[in-house]
Amino acid sequence: MAHENRHFINHSHKKFLPGDTVTPSSTTRGSTSSSSPNATSATTSTTTRSGATTERAPVVCYYYGWANTRPNPANYGVEDIPGDLCTHVNFAYAGVEPGTWELKSEVPEYERNRELFKNFTAIKTRYTQLKTLLSVGGWQHENGVFSALARNEQNRARFVESVMQWMKDYNLDGVDMAWPFPGVDYRGGSPRDKENYVALIRELANAFEGKGLLLTVKVPISEEQLNAGYNISEISRYVDWINAQAYDLRGVWNGVTDVHTPLYSRSIDVGDQKTLNVKDGLALLVRSGAPKSKVVMGIAFFGRGFTLLDPESHGLHALINRDVPPRAGPFVRSNEVFAYYEICLNLKGRWTREFDDEGKCPYAYYNDQWIGYEDPVSIRQKVEFLRQEGYRGVYVFNNDLDDFRGFCGETNALLKTIKESLYGEKNEVSA
Repeated sequence: MAHENRHFINHSHKKFLPGDTVTPSSTTRGSTSSSSPNATSATTSTTTRSGATTERAPVVCYYYGWANTRPNPANYGVEDIPGDLCTHVNFAYAGVEPGTWELKSEVPEYERNRELFKNFTAIKTRYTQLKTLLSVGGWQHENGVFSALARNEQNRARFVESVMQWMKDYNLDGVDMAWPFPGVDYRGGSPRDKENYVALIRELANAFEGKGLLLTVKVPISEEQLNAGYNISEISRYVDWINAQAYDLRGVWNGVTDVHTPLYSRSIDVGDQKTLNVKDGLALLVRSGAPKSKVVMGIAFFGRGFTLLDPESHGLHALINRDVPPRAGPFVRSNEVFAYYEICLNLKGRWTREFDDEGKCPYAYYNDQWIGYEDPVSIRQKVEFLRQEGYRGVYVFNNDLDDFRGFCGETNALLKTIKESLYGEKNEVSA
């Protein structure tokens, strides 16, 4: 579907304008130490900026609002959210109405979604430890609106007031700010977005103070994008944690096949791709001022597809046919991205799986079709890396792209792999 395709497109190959430096504020909340206990221990206690104490590393799931419009049996409703596998669920997405600067749904048929939002937070009656948040932004939301919102103090105040009303009306536990990407001119951004975004986040944090509400922010791990619009050291002072978009780093824009999220730098990488990987990207966030105790690593449950120029040349960095998009999958129906369950169904057929031993990611091919993705093997290695490095936790994008119906066997195989790897335990019951 068009809105899904637009949402999943990654533009890390675009050029971005440098942003301004933010003047430090005198107010600080939460710990900003770069060293922390092992955040993935099942018994480690961590106090968030909001004052809440969590006993486990967060596993943040993103519920994609359009997922319930997919054809059966792949339609995914709020009742399909596995609250026993997630600690937090972010509803993606809400946007901002220009002029009033109030929150609005980015999902069609907003009146129907008033009920959807209430059903979304009602899952906490079944999973009492679960926290539900609203993610504001997403790729489909034009940057120009956020830029206009953030630059004006009165606009920010109206937005914050609207956020507080939504928290009350829908029994939400916080907000995840997902503006992609401040400071980008071709999306209507401004060089001043960088400092204005800090002001917006600071004012949200002030409004949340003492109310037990969580505030998180989603950021890229590309140096170009970070420099354009994110003052990480300042943002870190006001949020409970940072959701690091440590995925979708390669695509058709590179002109060759590749896994989209290598864990490490590889011998085939050239230029800026040498550092465009999970390990180096998260290290960049830390150097930019984010404490490891506030960095939550993103893992994608989708794969990116390519059409090979020569079906006989199907390894990494094989030439692709840019004029012929990959054939869309039957459920997500995108010719760019594929759900894990679409990929595993391919593998039950005639597709061949290979593994990038340097980048620690799988890929699969059949005839002239090629997909790079994540599976339990690669996810286990990413979570082990996170544990060893002492980062805060994991977020998944999106949990509705896991094999939630059990097309290929076990339901929610990817989320279960994360839970087992992160906490050292198997899950016996899944929603």
